[in-house]
Amino acid sequence: VYSHETGVPAVVNVVVGEPLRETRSQGHFICATLDWWPDSKWSPNPGSHYPWANASVLHLDLAHPTLVSAVAALAPLHLRIGGSLADQIVYDVDGTFQEACLEPLPEPNATLGYGWGCLSMPRWDQVADFCRAAECQVLFGLSALYGRTPDPSSPSLWSGHWNSTNARQLLEYSKETRFPLAGVELGNELDEPAGIDAKLPPEGYAKDFVLLRGILEELWSGEGRGGRPLLIGPDSSGFNDAWWFPQFLGNMTAQGTNDVALDVVTWHAYTLGSGNSSAVPEEILNASFLNSVADKCRNHSHTVATYAPNAQMWLGEGGGAYNSGQDGATNVFLSTFWYGDSLGTFAVQGHDAYCRQALVGGNYALMNSTTMRPNPDYYLARLWNQLMGKEVLAAFTDGALGGNGTQGDLRSYAHCLTPEERTRLGITGPVIFLINLGDAPREVELQVQGGGTRAPWRYEWRLSSPSLTSQDMYLNGKLLEPDPATGKVSTEPLPPAVVASSDALVVDAYSSVFLALPAGASSSLLSEGAQAAAGLFSLRVMRDRGRGGIDIMVMNKLMAMANPM
Repeated sequence: VYSHETGVPAVVNVVVGEPLRETRSQGHFICATLDWWPDSKWSPNPGSHYPWANASVLHLDLAHPTLVSAVAALAPLHLRIGGSLADQIVYDVDGTFQEACLEPLPEPNATLGYGWGCLSMPRWDQVADFCRAAECQVLFGLSALYGRTPDPSSPSLWSGHWNSTNARQLLEYSKETRFPLAGVELGNELDEPAGIDAKLPPEGYAKDFVLLRGILEELWSGEGRGGRPLLIGPDSSGFNDAWWFPQFLGNMTAQGTNDVALDVVTWHAYTLGSGNSSAVPEEILNASFLNSVADKCRNHSHTVATYAPNAQMWLGEGGGAYNSGQDGATNVFLSTFWYGDSLGTFAVQGHDAYCRQALVGGNYALMNSTTMRPNPDYYLARLWNQLMGKEVLAAFTDGALGGNGTQGDLRSYAHCLTPEERTRLGITGPVIFLINLGDAPREVELQVQGGGTRAPWRYEWRLSSPSLTSQDMYLNGKLLEPDPATGKVSTEPLPPAVVASSDALVVDAYSSVFLALPAGASSSLLSEGAQAAAGLFSLRVMRDRGRGGIDIMVMNKLMAMANPM
């Protein structure tokens, strides 16, 4: 916006610093998934039509050095094993299914076009060994259809009662072998009316969770709530705030308590729609489209706060575009814009974790399933884990709160730095994540006000790529890739550029940057007592005739905003 009357660039104000909330997940905000889809899974979307080759949890090379090191670099990572076929998997704990313990095979008239598959205990042990080596914790999706059958009057609606016998066998085995099991789910996208195939009514489904909660407490008795695996669900395909979720949550009060049986409420979101849509690339860079996510998150968070106030809320599965993503859109540098914006929005709007579909597999994975080379979104996830702490701060652009569904092409999010990064860098300031969806650069001036001493430097982690459709990711101009000699991904923190405060800061077109500013004294910012700066960052965004600009003024010690919540 340019004032033709005065010839002075219009000013847009952005304020960052006020604490909003604190995420409550036991691990990092970032979570990733593995699926059951076999090699034969076909995708109608542009590009690769068989994107699940060697990516199923049954066949993935869990000893691959790139995979092990990449997951270790995200540690501690919650690794969700679930997805569409999770309800059609049995567990061969005692040899009952040994002769037919196979992957799900195509079956035209079956649910989702596949028959039942089987998980052997040797493979389960390999998953355990993988997570011990990579320092991950498993969230496992149990079958909620075991024991049930399709209702003759409505094949998509399943009737009968959940048979918990096989699930209990697996849980007992996992307890005995000290499997790194952080949580269990029950069913995948079985909600009415949005479920992708099989559906369950909310009342009976809620009772299944109460039963499963009892099994967990029995098997892990004496270890307390923090010792047993979390109970997570329902991993819904939609989020019906009007009736399904209120009835589901209202029918699952844990025995002897006023709390729902669930520790974590989850839902799934593919915010870009179908991976077969030609509009996906344009949607990723459309600020108005990205803004539409916030209202859904806000409404769903309100429902959970009303009916399950003590439960955490996670996005249990999100890969941008559903039905395996879109090759050339959700697995390239372009994808970092919707993904980064979603992480910021979901954190602002009451969510405690975000599980990315998928770690490997499909056209939306963090890693290439053929080469295991990390895709650009992997490195964005790395930086989010490394820098963005549990304390979520407000970031206003021209009065529009980041994550509130009102920002334009310049999008801003802020958290307190993680404790590890504060110690490593020796600073206490917040970290700002800026996304530039536009085709013009933004120039930024830094200025310290409010009683603090201007620091002579700042830290920058700039993310860029040669093109939007490239699978290469550059950090501060350096290509990020596994070691060519060993194939391993470095587990060391991704280093920043140390930039003199007197140097201009420019956010390039189609790029993003994490920015950490040393900000004076620390304070107890939120209820966990995390030490972080309570700084107020005022960003003035100026645009002239084709050259943008941001003027950032840093004012220390916003102590009035730093009282424990």
